[in-house]
Amino acid sequence: MLKKKAMGFSFHKTIIPAGSEYEFWYKNRLEAVYCVDGNSSITDLETGETH
Repeated sequence: MLKKKAMGFSFHKTIIPAGSEYEFWYKNRLEAVYCVDGNSSITDLETGETH
């Protein structure tokens, strides 16, 4: 998928403080998010779908 769509890939460990809200946008990236501790939600700004 990455080569076919000309997308990059990287892996990062990110600590987001409780109660924080962020808006991320990546031109040529597909992001996967895994919450290890606590609760979180992520909203696709194009579709409005929240996970």
